Amino acid sequence: MIGGAGRVASLVVPHLAREHHVMVADRHAADWWDGDFAQIDLLDHAHLPELLAGSDALVFMAMGPLEDWGSTEWSRQHFDVNVTGLYLAAQAAGRAGVQRIVHTSSGSVFQNWEHRHPDQSPDATDPYGLSKACGEVVARAAAEEFGIPVVALRLFLPKPDEVYSSLTDSEGDIATAGSDVANAYLAALDAQLSPGFHVTHISGNRGGKIPVAHANKLLGWQPLIR
Repeated sequence: MIGGAGRVASLVVPHLAREHHVMVADRHAADWWDGDFAQIDLLDHAHLPELLAGSDALVFMAMGPLEDWGSTEWSRQHFDVNVTGLYLAAQAAGRAGVQRIVHTSSGSVFQNWEHRHPDQSPDATDPYGLSKACGEVVARAAAEEFGIPVVALRLFLPKPDEVYSSLTDSEGDIATAGSDVANAYLAALDAQLSPGFHVTHISGNRGGKIPVAHANKLLGWQPLIR
């Protein structure tokens, strides 16, 4: 799990570790994780082949910084991670014989999230959404080049369960409970999928604004926390 020590990863990794042997790879260790850990700089790609050797799957959860949101440097770093970093990791994974990639995308690939089907083309123009949309292009190319399933999960505002449960319906319309997010990653790793690129939306969808029936059809996933 590249980027496996981050905020969203903290909602996912403990659940995955109950069913899979997880190696967390990140720039810094997380105090909530005491399993296998590799310290890496994603853009220092020389270490990626060794890291991925013998792995069955790559889960890509790396993300750029939250601080200085919207600045030029912030924008550059998100493209570095979401496009260049993903490309380097996917290439190393494919050449190492990894059989599946799960890519963390975002509902931000759309300018307006509401009522957008997964089959619709991204249209974001802001740096974060655009970098995530470009990452999906990279993910699709990896699926075609290596002939493996690559699943892009478009996450919608992942929140810890206790935070999600405290949201009002208007606040929680498009957010997703952490355990539901984790179950989506488990499903993306374990579902019987044909080689190729697969993309779907992961949202708690309280208000019915984010189509999630596709995720149930593709992965057998649906939000359980209300």
